Amino acid sequence: MFDVLFIMNIQINSNIIELATKTAEMGGIIALEKQEEVSSMKKADSSIVTEADKKVERKITRKLQENSEYDVIGEEYGGNTNKSAYWIIDPIDGTRNYSLGQPIFATSIALVRDNSPVACAVNFPALNKTFYAEENEGAYLNNKRISVRNKEYDGYNMIGLARRDKNRLYNSLKNNFSKIQIPKGAVYSACSVAAGWTDGAILTGLQPWDVASGVILIREAGGEVENLNLKSNKWSNICNKGFYWNSESTIKNEILSTFNDSEIEYV
Repeated sequence: MFDVLFIMNIQINSNIIELATKTAEMGGIIALEKQEEVSSMKKADSSIVTEADKKVERKITRKLQENSEYDVIGEEYGGNTNKSAYWIIDPIDGTRNYSLGQPIFATSIALVRDNSPVACAVNFPALNKTFYAEENEGAYLNNKRISVRNKEYDGYNMIGLARRDKNRLYNSLKNNFSKIQIPKGAVYSACSVAAGWTDGAILTGLQPWDVASGVILIREAGGEVENLNLKSNKWSNICNKGFYWNSESTIKNEILSTFNDSEIEYV
């Protein structure tokens, strides 16, 4: 088990961020407490789920509903809403890591308004890290403002890659980037870009709860989020053709050039 000091004294002025952060940290505590006794099962889409996923989702859904006016849509129990603003939650992003006893997993909560994420909180309980962001207010990690790496493309950039066709894409990228990582979760990949730990990330085959927090985090950290086919950069259209990168356009252009040259199918 991992030593943990939970971040419970983050200085926040926004009621929404305070609720999202406290709720995400509550979910993280529950998940961490249950990790040693976890057992997993496969869902219809071949992803895995644990009883801890379900318990965390029930708990954080209840807390969000009791303390806000917004409906909740979650990975395990779904949900519906006809309102313009609602919560999207992933009780445990990185469930496979979690089920193997690894520390890279998170509870992710995002508030979506008019089809765009406007606030989020992400808690990695075993890493003692809480990310949060709100529209026009910046992105933060444990109360310290973060930003994407402002590094021009020079052939030594690090890209995170999470795709079903990893091998083909890896072979296309490896000659243009010095380091290609295989991330351990969609939310962790996005947080890594927002914090400046990686230069960019390519993620596809995602669901709204996988990407909502990442979109607002990266944008508020000074980065860009765009659809690989460049037809739309709305977050809801990024789910199946996702593309995160930092604010340096030369890195973006190099990645796009790699895709165009390789003729890889990315739908």
